[in-house]
Amino acid sequence: MKTVKHTGTPWVVRWRNGRLTTVIGRQRFPICDTGTSPPGQADPRREEANAFLISAAPDLLVCLTEIVVGMSSYAAAGSRAEQSFDRARAAIAKAHGAAR
Repeated sequence: MKTVKHTGTPWVVRWRNGRLTTVIGRQRFPICDTGTSPPGQADPRREEANAFLISAAPDLLVCLTEIVVGMSSYAAAGSRAEQSFDRARAAIAKAHGAAR
């Protein structure tokens, strides 16, 4: 597994200055602000959904990596499972900045 370079976990969703922000645990350092839509175009439900998805990203990356490492040897060549593992590997590479 690659060394983690992103901000450590847990990532949690918090309201900050009236906007949704994904932050790290007790330190409350912002990772991103999903409430950046111009006035009148904001969709709080979408911004909240984006914030929750972003906050789950580190956990999803760890789980997906564990599944790929543990199970990909069971996928038959050319099978749907192998294609899924190829997509999973591509997503993992993207998360590590390799797919630029």
